[in-house]
Amino acid sequence: MKLYKRNGTVLIEHQGDFFESALSWDELVNQRNLFQFIKTHLSSCRTTEAVNLMHTLDAPIGSQELWAAGV
Repeated sequence: MKLYKRNGTVLIEHQGDFFESALSWDELVNQRNLFQFIKTHLSSCRTTEAVNLMHTLDAPIGSQELWAAGV
């Protein structure tokens, strides 16, 4: 299972199929048991095509703080 963010929409890839979630990125990724939640949530998502997916992806972050350190 993979999550993608494209044009403000969350796409879920599961077993070769793509699903579009009605939830925002923050609503989805902040679930307590994310994997189990998504497995259940897939039934309420609509299927979609992933045409040129890799050329149109957004950064996989929402409103959470992002910390990084490096030398």
